[in-house]
Amino acid sequence: MNSKVKEKFQSLEYQKEYLLTLSGDVTEAEANKKFNADQWSLAQTLYHIYLVEQKTFDDISKRIKYNQDAEPVGLKEKFRHSLLKLFLRLPLKFKAPKTVSESIPDQINLNELRSDWSNLRESFRLLLSIQTDQQLDLKLFKHPSVGYLNLIQTIEFIKAHHKHHLPQIKRLLSNIKTQTTVV
Repeated sequence: MNSKVKEKFQSLEYQKEYLLTLSGDVTEAEANKKFNADQWSLAQTLYHIYLVEQKTFDDISKRIKYNQDAEPVGLKEKFRHSLLKLFLRLPLKFKAPKTVSESIPDQINLNELRSDWSNLRESFRLLLSIQTDQQLDLKLFKHPSVGYLNLIQTIEFIKAHHKHHLPQIKRLLSNIKTQTTVV
């Protein structure tokens, strides 16, 4: 695996482990509790983050398998990627694409989620390890809002997506702990 990709991917793996460690002391019932009817539970939020990665991986896998003529990213894609990272740093709420938001179950089994996420990461690692340096700069993932990204930009998007949801996760954990101490 390219050293730059390996470093970014390892950082992404640390982020995932951090998110899962934060929720490690929470029971499944607590994680699945919704504090507002129109907002996700902690488990649903974690599942959403996993699902975005799953759909990203699926998109990249399809493009690698069926589209051997992908072009390198250009200035337009680099600019859009920068905007995406900027917007994900802002404390704004974005509407998830329907393919993601409609796929969130009401109840999430946390052990299954952890296992599925680990398996997905291993598949992602293997996919990245067989890419040549030239393939790393190709348009291989189509983000629903900003268009095509290369593999390095895609890893950076996933990392930014994690960070975007971190305050939400911490707020949900705080709600869980507050409710636990009140009871």
